[in-house]
Amino acid sequence: MRLYISDLDGTLANSEKAISSRSQQVLNELIDQDIQFTIATARSYASLKDIIEPLKLKLPLILFNGALIYDPIKNKTILSNFLSRETAKEIIQSYEAHGVTPIVYIINGDGEDKVLYKGVFNKGEDDYMGDRIKNHDDRFIQVDNFYDYLDEQIVSINGINTNLTLAPVYEKLKQNKEIICHYAEDIYSKYYWLEILDKNCTKGQAVKYLKEYLNASTLVCFGDQLNDRTMFECACERYAVANAHSDIKSLATDILLSNNEDGVAEFLYERYRKVNL
Repeated sequence: MRLYISDLDGTLANSEKAISSRSQQVLNELIDQDIQFTIATARSYASLKDIIEPLKLKLPLILFNGALIYDPIKNKTILSNFLSRETAKEIIQSYEAHGVTPIVYIINGDGEDKVLYKGVFNKGEDDYMGDRIKNHDDRFIQVDNFYDYLDEQIVSINGINTNLTLAPVYEKLKQNKEIICHYAEDIYSKYYWLEILDKNCTKGQAVKYLKEYLNASTLVCFGDQLNDRTMFECACERYAVANAHSDIKSLATDILLSNNEDGVAEFLYERYRKVNL
């Protein structure tokens, strides 16, 4: 069995943060023909579900860059990796020491994902949180003290800022062997994001786990950014969209059309068109 796993933002989704009608049509018809397809994303399920709602996905999803594998059909978390209390405390202190107020992602006692923040301090944060807060998204909780939440299940602790401000935090924290740091420019706001997770959280480890869980023989992955590197390194076939980072293109089996040209869907259409889509 071939297992197809695609990144979302910048790969399957277009620049409007949506899956086009063409991609929806192709993917849904392929899924109806039992093509095994799912998504690996940095997003939480709450952030993801409206975007993927038009798709007839049946398989578990890889969330938070591999921190969680969640089966929405069974409403069941298959795999989870959280930051320890002491590690989370150290990360928050490192951010604050560099004048950065982080954003903390947790799973609360009711199994709901929540986003803890102190305020909106720059354009990058406003691009990410502004409309959600104004629209009363109940995932976002403004707090005075992050340390009051260290006993929750902490998924990740992120910073959004300029490269000049955030790079020193990254340089310090990447030395910590208990964590994984994803550091890159956001494709939408052009501000930099530093995402920090438990050391076991990579897309690579998650796709390997899911491949074994589903008893797949071949893993095929699609991506565009550096957080897709570990996923590419585990795949039998790896395809980068035309808008991908040059490092990801260098690892690719082939380069597809861009995310705005339905690169993933068109590749799959061509591969399976003999099945008479």
